[in-house]
Amino acid sequence: MNRRIYERDGCAKVQDIYLNDQFFYNRTPYDIDGDGYVGYKGNASMYYINLPYLEGGTVGLNLPYKEINDGIYGTHYEPMSRDTIFSEYFNVGSTNNLEFKCVGFDTASVRLYIQKQGSTTFTQVSLPLGEAADSSAVLIKLNLINGYGNNYRLVYVNLDTITSHYIEHLNIGLLPIRDTVSSLIDLNGRQGEKLNVENSQVIEKMKLLVVPNPARELVNITAFLPFSIQSGKNNDGQIVLCLYTSLGIEIFRKEVNSGQTLTLPINKYTSGAYFIKADCRNQTVKQIIEPFIIQR
Repeated sequence: MNRRIYERDGCAKVQDIYLNDQFFYNRTPYDIDGDGYVGYKGNASMYYINLPYLEGGTVGLNLPYKEINDGIYGTHYEPMSRDTIFSEYFNVGSTNNLEFKCVGFDTASVRLYIQKQGSTTFTQVSLPLGEAADSSAVLIKLNLINGYGNNYRLVYVNLDTITSHYIEHLNIGLLPIRDTVSSLIDLNGRQGEKLNVENSQVIEKMKLLVVPNPARELVNITAFLPFSIQSGKNNDGQIVLCLYTSLGIEIFRKEVNSGQTLTLPINKYTSGAYFIKADCRNQTVKQIIEPFIIQR
């Protein structure tokens, strides 16, 4: 992923450099830092993650390639059509820190899970919304606790198998970090989500994203219905977002669509603890409530 610009006639402009990868070549890891991401991209969606780090060491990703041996080209690798990317297994003790960066703007068609080795139970990792342009990244910091010395891996699933496909994305130079999202995940504190990796049919709840949290002047709220509800024929999926005080008094209500981001001004509200609730008219979908802090 580390490249150096090769000075050659006709390659002086930035657009020429990006359009002609022949003018890049491996030289030394100290030339230009590359930021490599893998993920899925569709007609109107994209979401990538980069190589995860566990306590400073990298966790490998098993990319969807198959080894081909023939008498003409020798040994080479070709990409396969896969809707799931697995990481290598990593060991988690009483507490470990896992971090990675993500780029993208559509979290409705992808899911990221942590799977215990030998188990069919999956714990979902919340993915934040990004920007339509891949000009910045969000740093995800996961504090994994109660691993009890077991092995775990990341499972990155593409739910949109019709229009979306696997892609690799290389940024020449490190992307700036736009935001940092930290989460605590108790690997033995919940049953988790059930996932059949073979066909990627996921049983899940509604998802609620609140960024930033804490906030001072504005907060962006996005709720997502389960993918099966979004893609169904009878989508009665209008979502109701409500803001409550710590005493349970409703002070704001708004109907939105799944995946629609509501930017809410909070200047008129005092500092303190609040709750944001997302509810749906579809009775098969459970409501979700997230704590929210206004801090000035």
